[in-house]
Formats: sequence, C-alpha cells, structure tokens
Amino acid sequence: MREIKFRAWWPNLKYMGYQDHNDYSCVGRNYELSVGNIVVPMYDGDYTLMQYTGLKDKNGREIYEGDIVTAPWHWEEPHAIELPEDYYSFMEFGISDKMTIVGNIYENSELLR
Repeated sequence: MREIKFRAWWPNLKYMGYQDHNDYSCVGRNYELSVGNIVVPMYDGDYTLMQYTGLKDKNGREIYEGDIVTAPWHWEEPHAIELPEDYYSFMEFGISDKMTIVGNIYENSELLR
C-alpha cells in the first residue's frame, strides 16, 4: 500500500511546504491540511497540492507530482512527474530508483524546455 502524503506550493510566499505526516482535521465541512508549519484550509485556492508517488529517486529523495527528474534512458530531456501517468511507468519499468530529482516545476521551471 502506498503512503499518502502531500506537499504544497504557495506562489505568493514562494514557499514549498512538506507534510511530515498525515495531519488532517475536519470541522463541519471545513477541512484543513498541515504542511510543514503552515495550516491551510483545503478550500483556499492560493496554493497547489502535489501528491507523493510512494517512490524515491536513486538518492533516496521522495518523488512528488511536479518534481523534475532526469532519466536519460527513459526521457531525452528532464521530465516533470505527473500522476497517475508516470506512476504506471515507474511500476512497469521499475525505473524510479534510477532517476534523479533535479528540481520542481514551480521553483526550477527553466529546467524544462
């Protein structure tokens, strides 16, 4: 079973927060997510959530949606991870532990051509 974790990008703060553990709370219909030391309501549209793929790169770093990875034998250029499409490639080819995370689409978009 895959571990369900998220990270969030706040463009106004230019901050990427990582969830240390599954930390959700519910009060009525208002859900909140704690990411790092920031608690945000789930309905607030000023951030982007990215899900953990459940896999790690060759350096042991967790691979999330939006990460930019290199895997020259699979993609010619650096590649931005998308779920669920890339997850199936990981499973089919078993390549996640051979990839390297070089950035993400929010902080390092210049890596994508």
